[in-house]
Amino acid sequence: MKNRVVITGIGAITSAGNDAEAFWKACIEGRSGIKPITAFDTTNYPSKLGGMVGNFSPEKFIDPMKIRRMDKVSQLAIVSAIQAIKDSGLLITPENSEMAGIVIGTAYGGTATTEEFYVGLLKNGPSATNPMLFPITVPNTAASQISFELKIKGPNSTFIQKEISAEAAICYAARLIMDNRADAVVAGGVDELNSILFHAYCTLDVPSPRDKKEEVFRPFDKRRNGLIVGEGTGILVLERLEHALNRNAKIYGEIAGWGMTGANSDVSNYDKNPDMMTEAMRLALKAANIGIDNVDYVNACANGTGLDATETKAIKNLFNKRAKEIPISSTKPVTGDFKGMGGLRIITALLAIRDNIIPPTINYSVPDAECDLDYVPNNARKEEVNNVLINTFSNGGSNVAMVVKRYKP
Repeated sequence: MKNRVVITGIGAITSAGNDAEAFWKACIEGRSGIKPITAFDTTNYPSKLGGMVGNFSPEKFIDPMKIRRMDKVSQLAIVSAIQAIKDSGLLITPENSEMAGIVIGTAYGGTATTEEFYVGLLKNGPSATNPMLFPITVPNTAASQISFELKIKGPNSTFIQKEISAEAAICYAARLIMDNRADAVVAGGVDELNSILFHAYCTLDVPSPRDKKEEVFRPFDKRRNGLIVGEGTGILVLERLEHALNRNAKIYGEIAGWGMTGANSDVSNYDKNPDMMTEAMRLALKAANIGIDNVDYVNACANGTGLDATETKAIKNLFNKRAKEIPISSTKPVTGDFKGMGGLRIITALLAIRDNIIPPTINYSVPDAECDLDYVPNNARKEEVNNVLINTFSNGGSNVAMVVKRYKP
């Protein structure tokens, strides 16, 4: 028997709120944090909007002298990790620090700092370049900085795999606990939005308005015309069930199982064939020992592109006639879409279970014949939630489906 893995703490920094409860309140109220970007110049781009974190004050959590040596990604990850640890009530001590771990997913890491370092190197030469920037140009900086701040000495890993980066990190963290390699793991994802990434997204024609019309993030809607990019972090404290029970920790839910598949899609495009997406979901339900009749809510990957219709087909393939009965929503228009948002989406599932509320898909108004399921349009729905299926499908063909369930002894 593998150890059961439960979640005892959550932390989040998003454009819609700088802690998990504020983010959740925005979700159920259908209130988006997407606004015109002011952090950098968007004059020459068709897209002007972004889910930028605002009113973020890391000095409330981190020594200002340390902040000087941290990139934004590390600051976001550390603050949400501190939130999650505090929420869990877990105390890291010299005696238990080696049985605590950190696993973080990020698609890009601190690209703004990397640019600053290498532009300085090219412009000014090695002797005039700030050497303190170099150690924080690597993608595993956030995980390392969390370990320094929280004094965690156990397993420390970073996953970089586009949209599934955070989900892959959380699955690995759960496996560490299942296999007795850790009692508790801080796990989740983080990514920032900056001028470099925004330029890349716009050059690849990813963001709304891809049809040069209205810039709105509206998954599943017939008028969908691309995503709106965001930034932020969602961090969880995962624990071995017995470990959590022994210290009388509150339990948000349990990671019941997951499924991973690949596909033969182009490296920069989503798979147009739904079969391997369906297989990832099937494997997740099998691992969780949950039948299709017991799924209460699907938190969809849908991002306002052609992926929405493909995911709809994948859900129909798995659930057959029941597909039309299952509430499905995409919460990405609340925060903007960023690659390392898997932890945030699991937090959404956990709070849906806690409060028995299904968050809506906002901005939905015009039905599409290709997307003909129940997408919980615009208004949250009060309904019993025990088992949530979370889908994440990456361009390039990596698929993860996870099942989070209500904890029951």
